[in-house]
Amino acid sequence: VDQEELKILPEFDEKDVVVLKGKNFSSFIKKNRYVMVQFYVPRCSPCDAIAPEYAAAATTLKGEAVLAKVNATQEKNLARKYEIKFMPMVYFFVDGVHKPYSGHQTKDGLVSWVKKRTGPGAFNITTLEAAEHISNIENKFVLGLLDSLVSPESNQLCSASRHEDDINFYQTDNPDVAKFFHIDPTAKRPALVLVKKEDEKFSHFDGKFTKSAIRKFARDNKLPLLIFVYADLDGKDIGKEVLQFFGIEGDSLQVFGEDFVGDKLKPFIKSDPIPDINDRDIKIVVGNNFDEIVLDESKDVLLKIYAPWCSQCQALEPTYNKLAKHLSGIDALVMAKMDGTTNEHASVKAGGFPTFLFFPAGNKNINPKYVERDHTLVGLYKFLKKHAKIPFKLQRPTSSFKLEDIISTKPTSTSNGEDIVSSDTYS
Repeated sequence: VDQEELKILPEFDEKDVVVLKGKNFSSFIKKNRYVMVQFYVPRCSPCDAIAPEYAAAATTLKGEAVLAKVNATQEKNLARKYEIKFMPMVYFFVDGVHKPYSGHQTKDGLVSWVKKRTGPGAFNITTLEAAEHISNIENKFVLGLLDSLVSPESNQLCSASRHEDDINFYQTDNPDVAKFFHIDPTAKRPALVLVKKEDEKFSHFDGKFTKSAIRKFARDNKLPLLIFVYADLDGKDIGKEVLQFFGIEGDSLQVFGEDFVGDKLKPFIKSDPIPDINDRDIKIVVGNNFDEIVLDESKDVLLKIYAPWCSQCQALEPTYNKLAKHLSGIDALVMAKMDGTTNEHASVKAGGFPTFLFFPAGNKNINPKYVERDHTLVGLYKFLKKHAKIPFKLQRPTSSFKLEDIISTKPTSTSNGEDIVSSDTYS
């Protein structure tokens, strides 16, 4: 940073931001339940921009969570281990398990996001006065009517809340509060409603009271039915040519709206063409065949999401191909890959490339499992053995294959002396 740049950089105090290095990283993460870690490099404009916000958030959150930073230029092994692909990259660790930060890079955004995950998750409404106050200050929120505010149902509601950044969750066991928010107080509990300050004010939940179902309900209902955008562009009808291009006339918008409300429209998803032939060891997944392949309840599915330009994806390709080859005889297990730059699906969200997601058989309505760390041949194989809902056995190779072509017979030890390849590799 030159002297001119120094003049415009804001002054801030990083006294509450912990500097982590390779030698103390693991022990620090182990000792602290909630840790946010920012990977950065010096002389990086986005890193410089977030630094004062990050420092301020660290001070505000002191005592609730620790905010730390790692110089990725100096700590290359850590950057490699956590697959840092851009700067700054921020992870949030809970009991040693990390996930990417997905909130706004401002002090308020950081604080709100962390508190959502470290706090109770759902706030209690016990009186009508409190209900009226919440109704006045909130534009939208989720309310659960429960038998008890300390219960398995409350845990599901709180868990769902921690994953939804832009809407608050509340819970009550008071029938008067339920009635105030248009929940039948005599209805079977748990009951759930999403409240919005607009004409279509109350959306009632009728699914199974689980974290994933509650999250989907909140995502599907938290936005207004219609969003209007106004732009004054000197009175010019700028949108007319666009509407004509798509064959849309003003009157047809009403029909479109009615079809949308009536659930008659087919959603558009980004997709490559479905392959004519798709019978190789690795199935090609695109947006339009995702449900057929990945969400097949009779199969355990490991999906690799990649980008054609990603060098790390290219480096892992031989490993993935080799594993798929030797698992190809297992009917209940599918190895698949999808180009994440040209295809999409509501069930997947790739924070970077490559991303490995596992969809267990018989349970495709829950969030997939991320294969976050070991992407080696042995690591992926062990993950499948551990998480596959349909047990499988890898047959020992015939004499036409060398054993080392599949998995090395020489045990490779980890830093704590444990063998990576164990005696149950083929069991």
